[in-house]
Amino acid sequence: MKEMNIAIAVNEKFIRYACVMLTSVFENHPEIKIQVFVLYRQAEEEKLLYFAELAQKYSQTIHLVKIPR
Repeated sequence: MKEMNIAIAVNEKFIRYACVMLTSVFENHPEIKIQVFVLYRQAEEEKLLYFAELAQKYSQTIHLVKIPR
């Protein structure tokens, strides 16, 4: 199986758009095991849960990486 790593940086306003982008990647490449690294500094936990739901729906892996100031 092919693998792909993706790293993105988001702020709270960009989370929704990042999820749309990742949905497109997952939908268009179901044969690839994808690991996503989401870099963020500050975001509400509730909004970050969107990434967990997305990962579960597509059986992919999304790592949340909090960047300190």
